[in-house]
Amino acid sequence: MLVRKTASDRISVKARRKKSICTHLSHLFCVWLLMANTAAAEQKFLVEPMDVIVTAGRESSITLHCKVQGRVGMLQWTRDGFGLGPERELLGFERYTMIGSDQDGNYSLYIYPVKLEDDAFYQCQVMASNAVPGIRSRTAKVTVQVPPEAPVIVQGPRLRTTAGMQLNLECESNGGKPAAEVEWLDAKGAVISSGVTASSTPMGESKRFNSKAMLALTPSQAHDGQTLTCRSKSNALSKPLTANISLEVKYAPDVTLTANNMKIVEFDSVTFTCAARANPDDVVYTWYKDNVVIPGNHTISMSLTRVTRDLHGSAISCEVRNTVGKSKASTTLNILFGPKFTTPPSPVAADRDTDVTLTCHVAGNPKPEIVWTFEKSNRVVASGSKLTITGVSLEKAGRYRCRATVPGFPEIQDYYNVLLKGVPVVRSQPVQYGIERDMVMIECNIRSVPPPTRVLWFHNEKEIDPDSNARYRIEQDPLEDGVRNILLIHESQESDFGHYNCTAFNNFGSDYMVIVLKQQKIIPLMIVLASVIGGITVVVTITIIIVLWVRRHRKLTDEAHHEPEKQSKTSDRSSNDSDLKVEIRTSSSLSNNDSEAWDENSVDQRRETHNNNGYIPYVDYQRDYNPPPLTALSRNSFYSGIGQVDPRYQAAYANPYLGSSTAVLPPPQVYTTSMNVIGNTSPSASISVVPLATSPRTETSQGQYITSSQMPMKSGTLATHV
Repeated sequence: MLVRKTASDRISVKARRKKSICTHLSHLFCVWLLMANTAAAEQKFLVEPMDVIVTAGRESSITLHCKVQGRVGMLQWTRDGFGLGPERELLGFERYTMIGSDQDGNYSLYIYPVKLEDDAFYQCQVMASNAVPGIRSRTAKVTVQVPPEAPVIVQGPRLRTTAGMQLNLECESNGGKPAAEVEWLDAKGAVISSGVTASSTPMGESKRFNSKAMLALTPSQAHDGQTLTCRSKSNALSKPLTANISLEVKYAPDVTLTANNMKIVEFDSVTFTCAARANPDDVVYTWYKDNVVIPGNHTISMSLTRVTRDLHGSAISCEVRNTVGKSKASTTLNILFGPKFTTPPSPVAADRDTDVTLTCHVAGNPKPEIVWTFEKSNRVVASGSKLTITGVSLEKAGRYRCRATVPGFPEIQDYYNVLLKGVPVVRSQPVQYGIERDMVMIECNIRSVPPPTRVLWFHNEKEIDPDSNARYRIEQDPLEDGVRNILLIHESQESDFGHYNCTAFNNFGSDYMVIVLKQQKIIPLMIVLASVIGGITVVVTITIIIVLWVRRHRKLTDEAHHEPEKQSKTSDRSSNDSDLKVEIRTSSSLSNNDSEAWDENSVDQRRETHNNNGYIPYVDYQRDYNPPPLTALSRNSFYSGIGQVDPRYQAAYANPYLGSSTAVLPPPQVYTTSMNVIGNTSPSASISVVPLATSPRTETSQGQYITSSQMPMKSGTLATHV
């Protein structure tokens, strides 16, 4: 059914459309107003600073441009990230100024004068303000160049030198930024490239550099009078700087060195001759061996006696000097000597069916001739210093002999062992011994190529781990074809003795061996000490017995030898005091002694030994008094002389009355009284009292003799008293 709209409906639709259009227009207007306000408050750079390269100096300056539009926030410059301040005068930085005006938005940084410290990175910054974000300019790099100092030649402006002697000319140009480029020019102004070494080093933290160039020059006659130039170039210089050096070259002796024998055999002697042409010709010779002075007063010639192979290849030099300079000529010794191994051979391990190369290191002059032989066949298998064995097998493994010969010298030889890799083989003593409470060592020898990767020990089927038990320690010594593994047991116990299993592993397999550790029987220490002490005691006892027996035997022999002599001596010496001697004799002995003369021999004989013939002397004069030798003296003269006492017979130490006797000594009187002596069966026995000397108290001396009636006497006894 068709519905027709009325006029009122059409009017309301139009009204709604107008209202919607108005709403959209208002939104757009708001957005436009907001954008206009934002554009009016935006800060932006119109001009930003650029990189600058400037040379430091009093007249140098730089300007870093910075223009800002719509600046709202605070503006400042930074140098290497450090703010310089918002004021245009930049307090604290007297050489820095912010030029321009705020109306123009010009905030350029002006630096005058420019110094090295101005070498930095600069940035213009505007801070944020009132919801307006801050802005930063690009970073500008200011490079400050510093001119280098004028070049200086270390050797000075003038140099005297000698032809043929190398010079090291050094030129320096310091303090430049960047580093100066230093170069050498020859007399024609051409750059010298050969023998020049240039380098630069920084001067601490100042950003400047020291530059130098070394010229290694061997002057010749052509350099005499020439001028060399050192030139320093830098971007900080408007033109290069130079320094000059003049060379004065003198001519040193021209030396030729020769030898009298060009074929020198070891232990030969050789003489060298140094011929020199020099101006002036007053020269001094110095000889060197490997640049070490050869001692001795050598002149135009020098001799070496019994040269050895150690001198082979040594440089013998002759240096000739005059007032101008010196020159040196050298020659290398070529000494012929026999072969000698320089490197000892070492075993080589090889896998089956692989190739092995052996090298025989032998020194000799001329070059030794080397021949290889195999011990299993003794045939020559190769020649030369190297031997290659292809396809190593059990048959090819073994010792190979290297034999080296040099014509005219004895040959030498040595052996190289080729070992075939395989399963290890354990071999050792099946039974080994140790002592309880002592350290026990069990040895396990393992033949293994390559060496075993590990060796395990088992005791009573338990693995021994030294890391967990400090009583165990395992040591290993390398062998040519394996190792010797040793198990050490500290403070062994009874339980440590028994069966041990030594198992070795390598990349090819394993092998083991059971070793029995038995306890070694030992003799107790106390028994050993007792045996030693007892043996020493027996030896000492036997030695003492032998010594005592020898001494006893000698004593008996000496007594038997001197017995007749002792029987003949029957008296002792006496002093000048009243000493007397009593003798027990038989009647026959009295008559014999009275009738015999008392001569020098009898006196000497009686003084030699003690009388052991039945009586004992009162004093042992032979021990206590040793008189001087007697002169010829008779018995009567012994008592003669008025006021004189023979000092040989004084005994003042025993008789205080012998001080100074001047009495006349009467002749001795003999008193004889017959009596029976106890123990003597002879009826004619008597006592004879003979005074040998009289003192000043001679008038009463008779009462001082002892007779038989006063005391009984036994045979062999003696009593004396004064």
